[in-house]
Amino acid sequence: MGPEKRTGGPPDRAVTAVHEAGHAVIAHLLGHAVIRASLDGVRTRYRHGDLYAYLCEAAIALAGPLAEQHYRPTTKAERRELSREFWHTDLDHARQHIAACGIDRRWLTRQVRVLVRALVREHWPTIERVAAALEQHGTLSGGEIDQLIA
Repeated sequence: MGPEKRTGGPPDRAVTAVHEAGHAVIAHLLGHAVIRASLDGVRTRYRHGDLYAYLCEAAIALAGPLAEQHYRPTTKAERRELSREFWHTDLDHARQHIAACGIDRRWLTRQVRVLVRALVREHWPTIERVAAALEQHGTLSGGEIDQLIA
């Protein structure tokens, strides 16, 4: 989870802010304490080692790319390029946590994506608020994020 640099240019601050806000808001919704969010990434506190923790971590990892897709719809070819160039760390993180669940990975990945897409849509105004604050300030404390989400 970090800054999203687009092909041939500097990082797009607005896209990066939406991406990181997606991680932060979904983490908060899933009960993880968000310690800090910045344009460089999101830090959370969570439990380790149980099925719920693995599923939450997978959902949080997918939340950045899926929030970004909601903000700026892309074609399938563009998504493939973004996955290869920019989202690979998030996607690898999600895959690792899904694999740790010991359930059919393809099926579970689809279910987690459906859930995260629905959460992003439902909480889009909150993601936009957090993104706007991130874009303006660069870094937000957990308390500031909590206030924006409340």
